[in-house]
Amino acid sequence: MSSDLEDRFDELLRQEQNLEDEYNKLVRNQITEETAAKEIRLRETAYKLLYEKNQEEQEKLQSARRAMESDRKNMEVARALLGAEEELYRSSYEDYAKFSRENEEENRRMEDEFENVSADLRKQHDALFSRNRSQTLEADQIAGEIRKAEEAEEINQENAVKLTEVSEQIAAEAIRSESLRKASGEVHASLREHLQMTAQAELELNAIRSQYENERRIHREHSALLGDLHGLVERAATVTSDYTASKEQLLQLEKVVREACEGELQRDASC
Repeated sequence: MSSDLEDRFDELLRQEQNLEDEYNKLVRNQITEETAAKEIRLRETAYKLLYEKNQEEQEKLQSARRAMESDRKNMEVARALLGAEEELYRSSYEDYAKFSRENEEENRRMEDEFENVSADLRKQHDALFSRNRSQTLEADQIAGEIRKAEEAEEINQENAVKLTEVSEQIAAEAIRSESLRKASGEVHASLREHLQMTAQAELELNAIRSQYENERRIHREHSALLGDLHGLVERAATVTSDYTASKEQLLQLEKVVREACEGELQRDASC
């Protein structure tokens, strides 16, 4: 628009120059005084019209410049607001991502620790079961020897000594089994503590999601940022799904350990 006004103004200047050239031509040709006076009046009229037209074009040009300046200031204000909003959302996303990484690392650490403890418990249980079975077979063998050697007092005394030793070993294994049950209780306590921590993490995650929803409601007018916000929502849903799956896996592991410990207690009782 500004360029059109300037071109129009240049055109008026060219017309003025043409009029002046015509006037000079009339002077050079020495036309009559009456004709010259008439030409002068025509020229004055043309100058007057040209001046009024020029003023009108100048006012339009000034109005256009003021409108452009106002638009430029509005754009600068909008750009500043947009930058502040982008910084706010970037900060919120960084805090959320940091919390998610820390929570995932803590979950992995607890899972690894639980797997190591479970593996140790399984190894101890297998070794204890193998020793108990060997000692049971040995006790059965000794009992058979005692039945066969009931008539020989010396053999009976030796077998009695062996039976006493086996009984002492069985008592020692019972003490080891009690220690194993205590270790299992500690694992359960650690697992409960982890579940409490994950529940607290879920509460914090819900608080972050609530804060995000409030910010989204306040800045809903800025449609250009809604795509990023939708991305954050999808990421939060993915993290929540992964967290739920991890929680279910921990509950399944707890169930397996509890069943293994109960089976161990039953086998110890039968022995």
